[in-house]
Amino acid sequence: MKLIKVKERASESLVFSSILSAISIILFTILTFVPFSFIIISFLFPIIAAVQGYFCKKRYFGYYLLTTLLFCSLINFDISNLLFYLIPALVLGFVGTQLIKKEINLSTQVFICSIVHLIITLITIPIIEQVYSINIVTTLLKMFGLENAANLEYFIVPVIYILSFFQTFITYIFMVFYLKNYNVPFYIKTKKDRITGILITVFSLASLFLGVANLFPPLIILFFLFSFLLSIFSISTINYKKNYFLLFTLIFIIISVIIYVSLFKMVKSPNQISLFASFGIFYGVYYSIIKNIYNS
Repeated sequence: MKLIKVKERASESLVFSSILSAISIILFTILTFVPFSFIIISFLFPIIAAVQGYFCKKRYFGYYLLTTLLFCSLINFDISNLLFYLIPALVLGFVGTQLIKKEINLSTQVFICSIVHLIITLITIPIIEQVYSINIVTTLLKMFGLENAANLEYFIVPVIYILSFFQTFITYIFMVFYLKNYNVPFYIKTKKDRITGILITVFSLASLFLGVANLFPPLIILFFLFSFLLSIFSISTINYKKNYFLLFTLIFIIISVIIYVSLFKMVKSPNQISLFASFGIFYGVYYSIIKNIYNS
């Protein structure tokens, strides 16, 4: 389609952004009035925002965002759909395309966008709880069977981050599948790959340091999740020269997770928190070894 191409002129960008805003408004209307439509539509919003962010200059995203939010709020005065589905999705799509333009590899893109999603969620949850008197945090903890866990407050932000990461991951699957048709590059390997290694190392060491010092347990768990999920996702994107080594890696990860969960159940609090730190370092080292072997 000739319509979907890089927009150089202001008039082109404004018209294109208006069209995408109209599509977003239509989808939001469907989401509002059709039950369970959010299952699909929540993953379409980031694609539309990504198309706008990639093919238009950055300064026009504000116009697209404000226009979409204004008309969607007029359609439905219930702000929960705006806060939970629309705003995080639009920001996620825009941030993702800016990372693409900077040639950041795919695993690091997903990681950075998941943190952006986490921040937005942490901002919107108190607003929704205040307006609708819904205890979202308790509901999320029940989903993970942690409502009766000792030191419950340690797990609140990590649980929210796990959901943010997997929502971001699934969103990226949709984005890659659709946008590759328009030659939008999703880099598996770039000259900036060292960023991934640096992030894994920093968060692993931070988790270890805090674990040894027994400081800020929620941050220990959160930094562990940062290093663990980024390591796993990065390992999965390495171009393995032998399929059997990929199989070995997958089996190794599964067995190590089973061992870790067993140890976690055997060890009593507060030593459980220290396990998070050691496990983060373990995967950081494993990623570095695999990365050096294949020089990917």
